[in-house]
Amino acid sequence: MSDASAPRRLFLKAQCPFCAKVVAFIGAAGLADKVTLETDSEENREYIQKVAGKVGFPALETEPDKVMLESTDIIDFLAKESDVDTEKLPLYDFLMEGVLKNYSILSRHVREREGAEAYLAIIKAGRGETGRGGK
Repeated sequence: MSDASAPRRLFLKAQCPFCAKVVAFIGAAGLADKVTLETDSEENREYIQKVAGKVGFPALETEPDKVMLESTDIIDFLAKESDVDTEKLPLYDFLMEGVLKNYSILSRHVREREGAEAYLAIIKAGRGETGRGGK
């Protein structure tokens, strides 16, 4: 089992709204010293794939060779471990009830109305990827 006082590795990907959600929670809760940020890289993707069975972001290393992938699960884990009540974090709540809520509604609308291909094209365009050869 991991030493809860040692910083955990948090794997993040640029322009990922779910990564932003976790980072917003960590900032609002004052838990920046509890994590070490790791950026998206081929090496980190291989590690996440190896220990989680798939690549996803954000990913929190909860103990050596074990990662948690879902943003809500990561937040719940860190909140419980650090005795943080997420309902007492107004800046986090502001993000969740504003930008991320609207993003979720828009994303769902595009997927339902235009289909998965249109949704992925929008995501790729936002990342600056063009054509079918994007990441």
